[in-house]
Order: sequence, then C-alpha cells, then structure tokens
Amino acid sequence: MKMKRTAVVAACTLSQFAMDFQGNLDRIVESIERAKAAGARYRCGPEMDITGYSCGDHYHESDTHLHAWQVLAQLLQHPACADIIVDVGLPVVHKDVVYNCKLVFLNRKILLIRPKMILADDGSAGYCETRWFTPWAKVRQVEDHRLPPCISQVTGQATVPFGDALLVTWDTCVGFEICEELYNPESPHVPQYLDGAEIVSNCLGAYEEFRRPESAVSLVSSATAKSGGCYLYANQRGCDGGPGYYPGEAYIALNGAIVGRAAPYSLQEVEVVVAKVDLESVRRHKALIRSRCTHAARSEVYPRIQADFWLCSDADEGGPSIPPFPTPLAITSPSPEEQALSGPACWLWDFLRRSGRRGLLLPLEGDIDSSLTAAIVVHMCQLVVKAVATGDEKVLSDTRRIVGQEDYVPNGNRDLCRRLVRTLCLQGEERSARRLALAEALARDMGSRHTTADLSGAVRAMQAAFETASQVKPDAASFQDLLSRLKMSFAFLYAQASMEEKDEGEKEKRETDEDSSMEKKDEREKEIREIDEDSSGRLLVLTSANCDLLASGKWVKFGQVSGDVNLVGRFPEEVVERAIERATRSFALPSLADILSEHEKRKKIKNCEEGIGGRREEEVGKRKERELRKGEEKEEGREVVKGKGTEEERKGEERKRETNERKTGETNERETGETRGEEEGIEGEKAVPDSAMSMEEVALCRHLQYGEGSGPYSMFGKLCWLWGGRRAAQEIACKVKTYFRNYSNLQQKMCSATQTYYVPGTGPLQDARPIVASPKWTWQFNAIDLAVQNKEKQKETK
Repeated sequence: MKMKRTAVVAACTLSQFAMDFQGNLDRIVESIERAKAAGARYRCGPEMDITGYSCGDHYHESDTHLHAWQVLAQLLQHPACADIIVDVGLPVVHKDVVYNCKLVFLNRKILLIRPKMILADDGSAGYCETRWFTPWAKVRQVEDHRLPPCISQVTGQATVPFGDALLVTWDTCVGFEICEELYNPESPHVPQYLDGAEIVSNCLGAYEEFRRPESAVSLVSSATAKSGGCYLYANQRGCDGGPGYYPGEAYIALNGAIVGRAAPYSLQEVEVVVAKVDLESVRRHKALIRSRCTHAARSEVYPRIQADFWLCSDADEGGPSIPPFPTPLAITSPSPEEQALSGPACWLWDFLRRSGRRGLLLPLEGDIDSSLTAAIVVHMCQLVVKAVATGDEKVLSDTRRIVGQEDYVPNGNRDLCRRLVRTLCLQGEERSARRLALAEALARDMGSRHTTADLSGAVRAMQAAFETASQVKPDAASFQDLLSRLKMSFAFLYAQASMEEKDEGEKEKRETDEDSSMEKKDEREKEIREIDEDSSGRLLVLTSANCDLLASGKWVKFGQVSGDVNLVGRFPEEVVERAIERATRSFALPSLADILSEHEKRKKIKNCEEGIGGRREEEVGKRKERELRKGEEKEEGREVVKGKGTEEERKGEERKRETNERKTGETNERETGETRGEEEGIEGEKAVPDSAMSMEEVALCRHLQYGEGSGPYSMFGKLCWLWGGRRAAQEIACKVKTYFRNYSNLQQKMCSATQTYYVPGTGPLQDARPIVASPKWTWQFNAIDLAVQNKEKQKETK
C-alpha cells in the first residue's frame, strides 16, 4: 500500500456581490468545480461568500439569515460538492447571538461551524463588524448548534459542533482563522500549529491598503516559517457594493514561501489557486525547529472534529497540471501610483456593471484630478479588452449588456471607450482657452465622445433673475460658486438626456430590423426590459477631487466636484501627480504630459501669489543672511545699522505690518531691533501672510490629524519638530490655527461630499467627529500661544 502524503488544496478568490444570493451561489459552485478539476480535496473561499461581505445593516434582517441557509442547502445537495471538503462563510445566530462564521461541510454533512473570534472594528480602515456581530469568546470550546429545518432535512443532522476546534482527517489536521485574526498579536494559527495543525485555512474580506499591500504576504510567510505548515489565504475580489476594493488576493504559503497566488488587479469573477503540498516536508520543517517543539510539547489541546476522509491522494494520482514540488514565487508589491490607477479601475468596472448604469460621464477640467480619473477610465477599458481577448465570456456578456448591442466585441481600447464614455468640458464667462484645449486633447487621446458647452448665458440669466427678485447685486465670487453648481446640474441633466437619446436610437433600430425572426425580437425586447428595470436610465457621473483639495475646503458645496462617485478622493496630490506620470508612459495618453506641465506652472504661480514656496524660501534665506551679517558686524565692534529711514518711516512700516497681521487674523511677533521692510529695501511691499497654506502643507496637516491622531496642540508640536529649523514658531502656530479653522467650517460641508473610492491608510471611511464645531478652539489655541511665548523666551535667553 502506498503512503498517502501529498495533499492538493485550493484557495479561491471570488467577485461576490452583497445580497446577490443567486450570483454568489453560482460563483461558489464554479470555484468548487474548478478546484476539483485541478485535483483539490479542500476548498477555501473568501469571508461571507454566501451573502457577500458588505451587506451592512442587512445583517440585522432575518431574511438575510434565511436566504443564506437556503443557499447552503443547495450547496449541500449540489453534485459538485461531493468528495471535497468545502468551507463557506455566512452569518449564524447561535443562542440569539449573531456570529460571523466559517462553515465546513463534506458530502452533505456539516462538520463544524467556526465563529470569528476577533472582529475587524478598525473604523480608520473602514471596518465596524461589532455593529452586526459578536466575537466568540470561548477559546478551545465547542457547543451544539441546532440547525434550521431546511438544513436538517438535507443533512439528517439535528445539531452540529459550533465553536473553536480543529478538523482532523485520516491523514492530517486542519485549523481555521477568519480575516482579522491573522492581523492580531494573538493569532489563533500559532497555538493551532503548536497543537498539531498542518494546514490553516483563512477566509477574508479585506480592502486593499494604501502603501501597505505587502502586509498579507509577510504575515502569511512569517506564520508558516516560524511554525511550519501550509496556509490558505482567500480574499474577495472587486467591488461587492461597498466603497472599498478587494484586491483578489489568494495565496498559498508553505514553510515560509509563497507557492501559489492569484493574479493581481484582474476582472475574473472566479479564480482558483491550487498547490500540491507534501505533508512530510511540513512535518520535517516543524521537527527541525527545536524551540517550536518545546512550546508544542506543553501546548493546550484543541477539541477535534473527526472527518472520515483522506485529504491526500496517492503520490501518483495528483493532477498533471500541478507541479509535484511547488516553486516559491517572488511577490512584487504595487507602488502607490499603481494602486491609484489599477484599484479604482477594477472597482469602477464592478460598480458600472452591477449598478445597472449604461456608461460613464466624465467632466474634464484640464486639471490633474479629472485627468487622473480619465486615466483610470482608460485603464478600465484596457482591462476589459484584455479580458475579452483572453476569452472571459462573463466580461464580454457584461460589456454587451452595458453598450446595448448583443453582438458587440470591443475593437481596442479607444473603440470601447467611445461606446462607454462621454466627456464634457463646461465653461463660463472667464473661460480658459488653454484648459479647453487640454481637455479636448485628452478626450481625443481617450477616444471618448466629447462635448463642450458654454454656461455663461445661464449664469447671466440667473444673475438677472436674482437681481430682479432681491435688488442686490452679488459679488464675483458668488457667481463663480453659481457656475460651479450649474456645471454639476448640467452634468446630471446631460447624463440622463444622453441615455434617452441612446434608447431612442435602439428603439428605431429594433423597429427597422424586419429581417429578424419574431423569437429573436421577443428575446431582445425582454433583455431590454430587464436592463431598463435594473438601470437608473442614465450614465454614471464621475467627479474628481483629491483628498488634499477636499481637506483644504477650496471647493463648492453641491458644485462641480459633486457627482455619483469620486475615484481620486482618497489620494493626496503628490500621488495624483506621480500616477499621471505613470499613465502618460503606460496608457498612450500624451496629453497628460501637457496637463501635468500646466499644473506645475499654475502651482508655482499660485504659491508665489500666496507667499508660499519661492518667496517664502527667499525670505528665510534673507533672514539668515541678515543674522550672519549682524554677527560679523558685532564681532568687529562696528555699530549695527538698523534702518536707513527716519523715525517716522519706521513707525509707518510698523503700522503697515500691524494692518497685515489683522487681515490674516494673527499677531506676528516683531523681531527685536529690526525693521525688515526698510533694511531689505522692500518698503511698501505687502507682507507674506504666515497663515497661507500650500496644498503640500494641507496634506501634511491632514496626515497628522487623521493618520497620527493629532489635535491642534499636538500638531503644533510635531510641526515645530519638522519645520523648526526653517520656520518661526509664530508662523507654525498661524498655519495650525488656519488649518483647524478651515476644518471646523468644512465639517458640515463634507456631509454633502460625493462618495469616494475608499482605500484604508488614507483616513477613516467616515469622520465620526461632530459636524458642527466652533472655529475658535479657544483652549487649544491658547495652549499654542503659551507654547510660542515659551519658545520665544528660550530663544532670547540663548
């Protein structure tokens, strides 16, 4: 008799959709069929793959639990589920408490329901599982769970084990983790490996994290390197109805090496990663780590659930497509720029096809934000064309449904972009010919159907109506805000009207198609009706504003940055710039180089106008030069000339400076024995306001607030450490106060901001701070003022 030592296991990544029970069932069955075809005898899927992870408050509904059990009943009876151990995820009510569970079954029998023991409740990363679930607190304990009638009729079981246990087959031992448990300091896989588990299965519903894409690989590799064993890591893929992107990670690790992985940034709805594991190599690796063996000898015992099943096949019966000795894979982590391009592109495709929308509308402004959105759309089209070319029938079917043509096959990126995307460039009285030209050039590079419209007439009409009604003439800034809001209204009107035009064209085509049979006509009309029932009847309106712009408050409420979804709202401006540079090279969009160059020019001009950047650095340099010159004069015993003007001129300069300080709302400390304007020969020039903030400074303050948890006083201290050698304490205090005053005024405004594509690592999904906040910050600002005074005194004593 041959010794059975080789196990074939499968980790599956699925593009599940919250509350889509039929679709989720179909994808689970397909993954099981693919796993069995590859010779696998254990199948691990993503977290909550029956219901979809992002059900939210639907978990409070009894229907959700009922339908999940109904799907499980069909899985138990499906022929594809015979002779393979399958684990699936669903919510389970045990003793009137709702748990997030992994359910393991084999041949129409439920082996174990394993509840999640450590919940993901990190609000800063977009998770709040304790809102719906309770963690299982009974470590290494199992209870009986009474099954609902629809399951008992299938399995013949009245109760099944529920709790924290290991699964034992005739040839190996399997442990279990669920998502967040891997990322915890007390991960269950450690005691499970010590107590004899040789394979650990983990189902996840984890978003892609910004600038931390390698964390999963490092954790899985480390877990198996220290303890020895095989680890199955199965994450969800795409957009399942929530704001975040699931990266579709499916890894299989063996003794510290990754031996199997799913394709990154893919549109495949089902992907199965299979590995052939020599369990003898696992046992040898464990035995050679002597310190591990010492801990294992005194480890606590887990309850064990016995399965009458061989996980291993004979060595010569493995699937021929699976290598007998898995080769370690080199995993390359995506850069922030790739994350900003590829993640939103994959997420947008799922959003588009599942929302029932029949195309995209993208307003172009000739700026970097809308240009990055355009690059993301082009990348989405590239991924679709690539998937169709490789024979993905599901992607082709979705594409045909969206464009409304049953025999359509995309002929390149530009052809698909012309079918899916409409672009707009809207102008007012102060229209920029340069921005208009940049937007038109980008639309040509994309291949989209582009429209330019002049809204100055609408602004004048609104102005006349307002002046007639109120007898008041608003200022120019008010009408700039009005123009921004008109752009938003025009975009939504255009999105709806353009689809009505398209529907009329399809109707005429159907009416003139007399050669088609009646049966085909009926099928086509039924398909159109189904599309109409699922569709909102308009295009998906994309809007563009990066997180630094949103944090600065330099946007209009219900203005042009309002739309259906904002794809770039979680990325800082510096990442947007680098992503555009990458897209220029990778996506054949030469106009992006001109847009980026124009952006750099405008940024330099704006910084100079606001006294930031070049002028600020020049002023700092002059101060240092002046101090050096003073020191040399004192050493030589010469009298220091403090100014060339008369006493009256010096007093006049002081009054001018005080006026500027009142305008900025801050008190600027005078440097002792100095009148800067006269000495440097810039008398009469407007002083640089210390409170002016560049986008880079806003980005830094935003990171300190959301990423580091800093309030005004802590932020002042950290900026003093970062900027202390280049900027005065008073100037830093002014910037901190300006940031938090803007933040207070912005909180209520942010409630109306467009939903953004979400990436953990860029701030909380929803800011839970009050929406009404006082801009005075009296106690905090007084503490900062006292700290400034102390720093000035310390400087004087030196």
